[in-house]
Amino acid sequence: MATKLTKPLIESATYTGRAGARCVLWDSEVTGLGLRVYPSGKKAFVLFFRAKGQKRFMTLGAYGPLTLDAARKLAFRRLAEVIEGHDPLAEK
Repeated sequence: MATKLTKPLIESATYTGRAGARCVLWDSEVTGLGLRVYPSGKKAFVLFFRAKGQKRFMTLGAYGPLTLDAARKLAFRRLAEVIEGHDPLAEK
C-alpha cells in the first residue's frame, strides 16, 4: 500500500520486517519510488520498475544526502529513461 512520503514520516520510519526481510514504504506520488528501511536504521530511496520485460529494483541513494524532493526528481528521470527504452540499472 502506498502513502505519500513526507519528511516527518521518513524521520519516524522504523524497520518492521522479519529476519532481514525487505521493508519498504512506497510513495503514492511517484509510482515505484520507495523508502527502504534497514534493520540498522539506515534509510535509502529505492525505485522499482520494469525494463525490457524484467522487474528491476535499484537504490537511488541514502536518505540524508538525498532529500525527498531530489529523490522524486531522480526517480522521474530514471523512469523517463525506461520509457525511452533504456535500463538505468544495467547502465549503472
